[in-house]
Amino acid sequence: FISQKENISIEKSAIDEIARLADGGLRDAVGLLDQAISYVDGEIKIEHIHEINGTISQYSLVEFMEKIVQHDIDSLIKQINVYNENGKNIIKITEEIILFLRNCLLSIETPKYFKETINQEIYTKFCDQINVGEIYDLIKELNQSLREMKNSNNPKIDLELSFIKLLGNENNKKIDISEKLEEKPIPKEKVEIKEKIEIDDDIKEKIKIIKNIRINNTLSNFKRTYLEVIKKDLDKIRPLILDNKYSQFANIILDGTIKAASDKYIVIVYPDISIVEMFNENLLTIEKIFKKVYNNDYRVIATDLDEWEIIKKEFNNKQKQYKFEEEPFSLNEIFTKKTDDFQNLFGDIVEYN
Repeated sequence: FISQKENISIEKSAIDEIARLADGGLRDAVGLLDQAISYVDGEIKIEHIHEINGTISQYSLVEFMEKIVQHDIDSLIKQINVYNENGKNIIKITEEIILFLRNCLLSIETPKYFKETINQEIYTKFCDQINVGEIYDLIKELNQSLREMKNSNNPKIDLELSFIKLLGNENNKKIDISEKLEEKPIPKEKVEIKEKIEIDDDIKEKIKIIKNIRINNTLSNFKRTYLEVIKKDLDKIRPLILDNKYSQFANIILDGTIKAASDKYIVIVYPDISIVEMFNENLLTIEKIFKKVYNNDYRVIATDLDEWEIIKKEFNNKQKQYKFEEEPFSLNEIFTKKTDDFQNLFGDIVEYN
């Protein structure tokens, strides 16, 4: 199967991880392997499998579970943010945590069954550090949170709240959750937003056409190396937060996750559709930022997380062919007489970090 593509090999740990993630499903295992072959040039490693699947390694999971056992809320929240920034699938990670806790519970309550069916090595040290009651509470809360995540625009917050709720009361210390999540207040005069300017249907339709073409063109020449280069230098946008001309748009870019890139195109994903609309309605300014930072005339576009999951599935499963298309009109043509209005609308918004 692998030999169908030249210069491809796979390390044993990656094969083992595919088998574990597939959980006995041959079709799932073959599908994941096929995605890895399309994704990687050279040797397929365990980290590639987790990049494709949006999951984390067992080693990373063990480190995360140690923070849970230690009730280290600060480290847990920081780690969840890292996972989110790296494009990990928070829902899948939550499922992995629940499975890990379930295995811990089995090792305590049904040790004979556990020894016969599961590799117990990575669970052994946790059995003495966490009691059955805590495991039940964690599983119950995370299962409830998981149901909410699947209908949420921001699963990360749901997971954070679950851990704050369950682990934040150590030594009966009451924790004000609002203090944990609330950002520093922004001066009132900075957040007053004028009435939103409605763009006409013609512009909306043209943005939609451009969006579809740009996603298509990105995937038609997608390469992981392009994606890595752009992500590596993304922090170079951060200084522009202090530039009054670009500050609001630099913040918008940094709040998203770059999911795909080619030599000329970039796709950025947001959980909130309103941010997607704001991004795509200001492409002229956002592309100036990318030109300034990368010295390349990138054509960028944003989409929401739900739509991206559908696109990713189609791409990974080769359900659709992607061929380069010319854009039928320029951004200047689309946003004529509208650019100044958008600049005025958002010009007084400042986000403090």
